[in-house]
Amino acid sequence: MSSNSELIAALIGLELDLNIAEPVIIDITPEFVDTLKGKDGYKNAINSIGLNFGCKFRPGLMEFASRQQLNDELYEQASQIFSFDVFISNADRRTDKPNMLTDGKKIVLFDHELAFGFVMDIIKNPNPWLINESDLGWIKNHYFYPILKGNEHNFEQFVYKFSMLDDNFWNKLQNIIPDSWKSDHLDKIKSNLNSLISNKDSFKEQLIKLLS
Repeated sequence: MSSNSELIAALIGLELDLNIAEPVIIDITPEFVDTLKGKDGYKNAINSIGLNFGCKFRPGLMEFASRQQLNDELYEQASQIFSFDVFISNADRRTDKPNMLTDGKKIVLFDHELAFGFVMDIIKNPNPWLINESDLGWIKNHYFYPILKGNEHNFEQFVYKFSMLDDNFWNKLQNIIPDSWKSDHLDKIKSNLNSLISNKDSFKEQLIKLLS
């Protein structure tokens, strides 16, 4: 399920014009694992035979430092990243685990295996366009929350892009996801996000209120 979440979140992020580490599906074969005998990584490889989620390497990027200063360009991206993580219920972009890379101009996101917490019943919200009291713990723990809090934000452009997540997009996902990964996972994600998208104006106001 974690690989599925990784792939779906990455493709949603790309559709919303965020800088996402390009996702790839890697087939680790027994023959490849045999070449690693006696080397670092052999144990991990032998436990990962089959299809796995991966990302293409992008040179020139560094890990996002704790409490890194943001210029105007990075600050605008931070606002979009925060709203994206709330949108996909990703509680795993924290100060101690940013899951971001940067070249000083772009912030590149990776590691979304804990996205869609509602599928795993970690995050329970029957009205996902509303931010409940129970949501505040993981949201306030987001890396960018204390940086964005107390400032004005305009999420109009972000929610406008929700129109890209139409039936064509979901059908494309069905064709991309490996058969061995398929379950009702995608249907639950689609249902939850479509419900939120149908109430996108309310969601936008909730984001503004949250950071005011």
